[in-house]
Amino acid sequence: QFNLPSALVAAQSPAFDRLINGECKEAEDYKAELDNIEEETLIYFVRFAYTGKY
Repeated sequence: QFNLPSALVAAQSPAFDRLINGECKEAEDYKAELDNIEEETLIYFVRFAYTGKY
């Protein structure tokens, strides 16, 4: 489980912005589950979100 600042994730793409700030269950629950992503891929995503570098 990873906890990330919602604004950081929302800034990465329009799809994540809708997921976090839209009117869907994930936005209401303040939680999104990404089942089909490998941990290493998520780590790269987080690194890019914070640094802007791959």
